[in-house]
Amino acid sequence: MRFIGMGAGQLYKMIAAEAATYAVLGCVTGCVLGLPLNKMMFRFLIADKWGTAWQLPAASLLLIVMLCFGSAALAIRRPIKRIGQLSIADTIKLQQ
Repeated sequence: MRFIGMGAGQLYKMIAAEAATYAVLGCVTGCVLGLPLNKMMFRFLIADKWGTAWQLPAASLLLIVMLCFGSAALAIRRPIKRIGQLSIADTIKLQQ
């Protein structure tokens, strides 16, 4: 992308948008699929034996979402730093 004229700022925004998209879609998909599965497993394994009611695991969800976005932020930092230090010609040589 740098070869065809994309600047470092544009490349940063593109990588950040990609990482944020993956993080958001991963969190949404995980919640849509994981919460019903968690509720079903809780009902079969715990509620039937001890009579405890299922509650939304809000603290766990918050921690997972924070870790997901934190890892996305770290995934952005290293490639941008490396690409920013290389010239366009060096970037092309690395891809070949």
